[in-house]
Amino acid sequence: MAEAKLELFELVNAGGSSVSPFVWRIRCALLHKALAWHSTKLGFTDPRKGFMTFPALRHGQQLLDGSWDIACYLEQSFAKGPSLFGPGGEAHAALPAHWVDSQLLAVVFRTIVADIHDAARPMDQAYFRQSREKRLGETLEAAQARQRERGNALTALLEPARRQFANHAFLHGESPRYGDFCLFGMFQWSRGCSDYNFLEPGDPVGEWLERMDGWLEER
Repeated sequence: MAEAKLELFELVNAGGSSVSPFVWRIRCALLHKALAWHSTKLGFTDPRKGFMTFPALRHGQQLLDGSWDIACYLEQSFAKGPSLFGPGGEAHAALPAHWVDSQLLAVVFRTIVADIHDAARPMDQAYFRQSREKRLGETLEAAQARQRERGNALTALLEPARRQFANHAFLHGESPRYGDFCLFGMFQWSRGCSDYNFLEPGDPVGEWLERMDGWLEER
């Protein structure tokens, strides 16, 4: 019997690029495990059948959403492939995921929020503006300008990664795994929506990002 195909539901912008840091985590996870998948691309206002958040993954009769649950499912269901989490297992990979989610994503969001709007499909822009301005309590442009006026708040928050890269090529050591995919997904999201550069020349995080770009190109 043929193995059930994987279908990944992605949130995309007007150019068709994935604009969710969480979707990028799973794209990298699928590449890491050398799994083939079909991509279903949706905008902010397209109907979602059976799932609430991006990414969502369908595998046969299984439909999962939430990047962490999907990553755990891939690790368990495709155990013969390279491990997403490494010798430390889920607990080892969860820490960098929590760090990115709790400390970094909100800063990046406020820094590029108006750019995200501008990159969205035209039919999604009104919804994005209304929903995000309600969340922010101000216009997208004001939030973005305010964040940028404060300077690059991401610089100090990335210091734990710099310390790791002083001795290792990746967050997980000498090869990338799920923790790297979480941080990389954040930058892929940003670069897919905005030209804003969070990193100064010579930043070890930038050098790691180049290594991750190379890893992606090889897949």
